[in-house]
Amino acid sequence: MESITIKDVIQSASGRDKDGFTKSAVGLFFEKVDGEGEVRESVDSVTCDKAVIEASRGYRYIFIDLIFSTKLDTDLLLMNKLLNQAFSAVNSMDDSEESFPLVSLSIVPHEYGGTYYLLCTEPAFWSLTAQDPKGEINTIRMVFDEDDVYLFEADEETLTEIELDIAAEMEAEARKEEFYREQAEERSSRISG
Repeated sequence: MESITIKDVIQSASGRDKDGFTKSAVGLFFEKVDGEGEVRESVDSVTCDKAVIEASRGYRYIFIDLIFSTKLDTDLLLMNKLLNQAFSAVNSMDDSEESFPLVSLSIVPHEYGGTYYLLCTEPAFWSLTAQDPKGEINTIRMVFDEDDVYLFEADEETLTEIELDIAAEMEAEARKEEFYREQAEERSSRISG
């Protein structure tokens, strides 16, 4: 098999498949690291497979959009909260600081079964925006220096961990859908009863 590149993984992760499902899972992580880059504290994380990814490239930057179906999507709101929390934790140039905030985005295309994934660290910029200028604000746009985008090949232990995370996410999503369905049925029965 020929070698896989960052461009290959981005193309495999972007958009929807022929059945209309997103082509990748994403994870957003906020950690505090020391001056050597070692993680001192995992502050927050959000993982999901509902965001449609669109990526483009400028001269030295990679632009990644995480597009959600609605501005009220829970994962969109949680990711926005995480980013706000991380960027408000950015400290001054004070040399006495012992830890620094680090934001990372992982992109795991379904096509490779979790074997290949990207890790994008330290976004230079992020914002909430709309895909359609007349539409609702349903997108997180992040800009990464191309030197902060890394391609990884997962080992068996990592693949097992990814599979467990995906299974847990799918189970949680099913529970949420069941809860909302039951709430809707209960409201409907009260109205008709």
